Amino acid sequence: MRTVIFDLDGLMFDTERLAMQAWREVGAKHHISVSDEFLYMITGGGPQQFQYALTQYPEIRKISPEVSNVRSQLILAQAHDGILNKPGLCALLDYLDEHNYQKAVASSSDRAYVDTLLASIGKPYTFDAVVGGDQVKHAKPAPDIFLKAAESVHCHPRECLVLEDSKMGTIAAMKAGMNRIFIEDLVPIDEELKQVIQHRCASLFDVIDFLNAQ
Repeated sequence: MRTVIFDLDGLMFDTERLAMQAWREVGAKHHISVSDEFLYMITGGGPQQFQYALTQYPEIRKISPEVSNVRSQLILAQAHDGILNKPGLCALLDYLDEHNYQKAVASSSDRAYVDTLLASIGKPYTFDAVVGGDQVKHAKPAPDIFLKAAESVHCHPRECLVLEDSKMGTIAAMKAGMNRIFIEDLVPIDEELKQVIQHRCASLFDVIDFLNAQ
């Protein structure tokens, strides 16, 4: 393995918690129940997955624009000086640089948002490729975004290691034929997810131990 591909929300940054907070706050304001099942369904997926979720929970559709605004406000207010960094992020990035791994980011979020969060890490890191959800035709769980990241760094999928915290992303990595580590954040592990998890770590710190053991 010579390239490590990071998911963004919930994996590099503690933003999924804020996104769920936005849904619950706006839902409560409008007396609309936002279930955990809905939140888990949309976590890690792209626009297609989101639209599918809305067909299952149509009463939620009308608050979606307001939730988007509140979510952005909550996240951007903390997107500076490493405040949102997940534990072990900088340690892992330093390790990858020291051991000459290529680093890529592949997120379902739009590229501009991705760049904003990457700039908030608190240390100047260079990524060999960054791919946003608006740069591919099919979002996770399709493999497109991971394949584009691998192509951008001229790396065969079998030589890539994907770090993910969502079911949609883990399925996408499997479809791309890539090695993958699941790092649990907020989404519980169900039977479908168990079938596609290849390796599992408790935090980004543990990924260093995994790589040292290879």
